[in-house]
Amino acid sequence: MNNAVLSVRGLGKTFESGGERLDILRGLDLRVEEGERAVIIGESGSGKSTLLHLIAGLDAPTAGAIEAGGLRIDALREKELASYRARYVALIFQFHYLLQDFSALENVFLPAYMAGVPKKTALERARSLLADV
Repeated sequence: MNNAVLSVRGLGKTFESGGERLDILRGLDLRVEEGERAVIIGESGSGKSTLLHLIAGLDAPTAGAIEAGGLRIDALREKELASYRARYVALIFQFHYLLQDFSALENVFLPAYMAGVPKKTALERARSLLADV
C-alpha cells in the first residue's frame, strides 16, 4: 500500500551547545496512511514537539527524510517551506499565538487569506471551522 500521507525515515535531530551533543530523536520511522490518524504521546522532553516542528518544516532534521503530501520536506527551500506550511500544515501550539486585537474569526481567517485564498472563500472556511469547534 503506497497511500502514505506522511513518511518519516531514519529521522534524527541533534542539538549541540558548549561542545555537548544532545540527541533528541534518533532513527525515528513513522508512516501514516491516507485515512489514518496518529497520536504522538510521551513524557515531557521526549521529542514530541521537536518531531512536530520537523514535520511542519519549522526546523530541519540532522538525519533522515520527511515526506508529506508527496513533498520531501527536509529538502525544501524556505520559500517552498512557507508555501507547504500555508497549504498543508495546521499546528495548535501549546502556547497560543493569537492576535489580541483580532476576533476569533479574524485569527482563523487570516492565514488562509495571506496564503492567497480569496477573501470570501477564506471567510466561509473560517466560519465553518469555528462552527466545528
